[in-house]
Amino acid sequence: MLGKGLDKVMEDYFISDPHFGHKLVSQLRGFDDPKAHDQFLLKAWIDTFPADQHVRLWVLGDNYVGGPNAEDHALGQLCYLKKQLLEKKNSVLELHGILGNHDSAHPMHSKAFKQVKRFYLAYDSVQMAACIKMAGHRVMMNHFPYDGDHLDEERGEQFRLRDLGAPLLHGHTHSSQQISYSQQGSLQICLSVEACPSFQPVRRTIVEKIVKQYV
Repeated sequence: MLGKGLDKVMEDYFISDPHFGHKLVSQLRGFDDPKAHDQFLLKAWIDTFPADQHVRLWVLGDNYVGGPNAEDHALGQLCYLKKQLLEKKNSVLELHGILGNHDSAHPMHSKAFKQVKRFYLAYDSVQMAACIKMAGHRVMMNHFPYDGDHLDEERGEQFRLRDLGAPLLHGHTHSSQQISYSQQGSLQICLSVEACPSFQPVRRTIVEKIVKQYV
């Protein structure tokens, strides 16, 4: 159901690696338990979105960590986010998911094809990668950076995008450092929760300024 009096103008926002319900990540982010972590994220996200508008949020992977019950919880949190934004701000949230290595629908998992439909309970689209035009550039989106990881071993290399020089929005690394460059010199913009001010989704206009400044 659409909010009252809304047109179809969209505002894009970006974030990655919410890890709803994940105990370890919650603790690393300074929360005593996953419930407090999830409540903080949901409130922070609702606070940053405008009222009386259509909002397009790109989540660049890793909704959760765990089995099917944990994933159901994470998808439920996103459904709740949609409902709360409509009720509290009369804004409609359109959700697009770039799948991460911890998402069961990512094609790195052999049974991913059985899981995709579950993601449509919360998401309007799910895909492994996407692109968006901003600041005169074709900007790519993927869960993984062109290169780099938060572990010694780089994971998911089979599913990383080929580096042909385009700026890349990514998650996965959980780095608080938002700007990096690939070995080929391409701009990588980390949008993991840890890299986003106040753990809030980053508005398109902010990402465009980064692209203009660092490309």
